[in-house]
Order: sequence, then C-alpha cells, then structure tokens
Amino acid sequence: MSEPAAFTFHWGNTELRGWSLGPNGDILNSFTAAAPLEKGRNEGFSKVLEEAAGEFLSQQKSAPLIFAGMVGAVNGWHPAAYSECPITAEKLISQAERFDFLGHQSLILPGATCKDSLGNSDVMRGEEVQLLAASQLLGRKNLTVSIPGRHCKHAIVKDGALVSFRSYITGELFDLLIGKSLVGALAQGNEFIKPTFIKGVQHGAAQPVATAVFASRANALNGSLAPEEVSSFLSGVLIGHEAAQLNGQGEIALMASGILAERHAIAYDALGISYQAIDARTCMQTGLQMIARQMLETV
Repeated sequence: MSEPAAFTFHWGNTELRGWSLGPNGDILNSFTAAAPLEKGRNEGFSKVLEEAAGEFLSQQKSAPLIFAGMVGAVNGWHPAAYSECPITAEKLISQAERFDFLGHQSLILPGATCKDSLGNSDVMRGEEVQLLAASQLLGRKNLTVSIPGRHCKHAIVKDGALVSFRSYITGELFDLLIGKSLVGALAQGNEFIKPTFIKGVQHGAAQPVATAVFASRANALNGSLAPEEVSSFLSGVLIGHEAAQLNGQGEIALMASGILAERHAIAYDALGISYQAIDARTCMQTGLQMIARQMLETV
C-alpha cells in the first residue's frame, strides 16, 4: 500500500470522519469517530483529535491535513473566515486557515458567503465542498442543488463554481414548532405517516408558510387531523413550502442521505419537481479528494 500523501477530515457537530489519500488522491483508508465539536471545545481540539486520529495519522508523520466543516466556525478549533462566492477548489485552498498540528501542515477550509439582492448575507460551512463534488460527480457544470438539513440550502453552481445560495431553517423551525409552540402542542408521537405528510407538502407549497403551519393546530382542533398525524403534517408543510421555491429551476440535484433524502424525494414527487439524487456523504468525501488533489498537484 502507498504511503499517505495527505489526510482529509470532515469534522462536524456530531462526528469526525477522516480519509488517508495516496499521491494521486485515491483513498487508502478511512475512519469515523464519535468526536463532537462540543467535546473539542470542552477538552481541547488538539487533544480530542489526537485521541481520535493519532493512530490513523501515524501512517505518515508529515503529510498535510485538510479539514472542512464546523471545525472552522467561530467557536471551532481555528476559525476560518467565510469566502465570498464564487467558490472554487483553488479559492478554498488559498483562503484556508493554516497551522501546525503534530508536525503536519494543517488547513481548515473557509465556509462560503453570498448576499441577496437587498444586501443581506447568507452563509454555509461544509456544504461548499460537497457542492463542488456534486457538479463533478453528476457531470453537470451548471445545476441547482437542494441540500436538506437543519438549515437547508438551495445552491446555484455555474461553470463548476458555487455562485450563490439561499438558506431555509426548515429543520430547526420544525423542532421549534413541534416542541415549543401551540402549533405543535397537540401532536402525539413522531411516527411518519406518508399520506398525511403529502397533504402537508401540498398545503405548504400553496400557502404562505406562516399561514400554512397554523393548519397543524386548526385541523387537529376540528378533528380532521389526528394527534399522531400532526408531526407528519407539519413536517410536510415546511418541506413543501421550501420545495415550492424550486419550481421552474429545471431538474434539481437532491444532495442528501438517509431519512432526509427520502422525505424530500417524496415531497418533490408530490409537487412534480424533477430531481436527480446524489448522496451527501459521498459528496463530502469526493469534494475533499478534489481539494487534496489540487493541493498535491501544486506542491
């Protein structure tokens, strides 16, 4: 087996994933560790990383380390400033936060930022790496990408570069409404009921979101929505409202994994939105490979 020429990491809020790469950027080995950023903040990021990846890094004592994700946030290890769109692999490398870790040249890639037509800012951190990979993996230099999550993103890629995006707090809003509001107070359980979810999707796509969500309470009060259906309906309303913003964008790249991929696919089918699915975790792995190859070629 080749000796590693670089190590790449995605360090998010809940876990650390790492890959060792050969001289041509191919993956030699990988690992996943339960190393939430909160633990790094409490115990020291260097200590947590050494405990989680020390043996992994011992394969090569000086190869560069490349990090993406919330590890570069303002309360992360080494905060990495946001880079203005358009975003390319070269730009992320040139604006990375650099430091030394156990003799390894280490880089934390910046997040991305853009402004809307009124001059208001939007930000992402980690997804910019995935988006560059999605364009390559799908063989499409121009595409609109939907990224479900706690803070969902709709992003525009042109000529292989991320040029703009918009965030929707769909996941966080659901948690707040179902757990801390009168809108979700009548909900019982969180079982997924597909027909009810689709009704919510259609309602959320047709009404302003502040109006649409109230039907979760009103329908439960008048008996047309059973308590165990409220969660599915409210989830559908929020996802349906977000999905409706994609109408007229052509075929969408749906970049997601697991339940999020399934729910958004159901919503898109219900609304007649054409999409091509791509796995989000694969995109992160591939995006970091792309960036590592770019670095290795310039060394």
